[in-house]
Amino acid sequence: MARKINYNILKKKLIKMLRESKYDFQNTDMEMVDRFIEAKEIADLSMLDVRLRGVVTPINIEQTVLQKNHSISAYFDAVKQIMELSKKLGLSARDRADLGLEFKADDKF
Repeated sequence: MARKINYNILKKKLIKMLRESKYDFQNTDMEMVDRFIEAKEIADLSMLDVRLRGVVTPINIEQTVLQKNHSISAYFDAVKQIMELSKKLGLSARDRADLGLEFKADDKF
């Protein structure tokens, strides 16, 4: 069973980390923090959908026509957004690991 993530705790942890770091965290950066947390949630939900429904999903009632699960693209887009926001917020790879945000480039579905 996958562990349940409390996104409010993750957000508080991220804000605390940013305030304690050399990054000059301002209240105006909250929008980036919110987008960061939303991207993490999208990545988690997308991965869950791929694990539940598989890499390919049927698109017709007879289940004879299959297509790539769109959650795969949503997952990689969310990870890309997380990485971009990490750079803007000044998070290092170690900071992301401390937050539990380790993504492997070769994630296999």
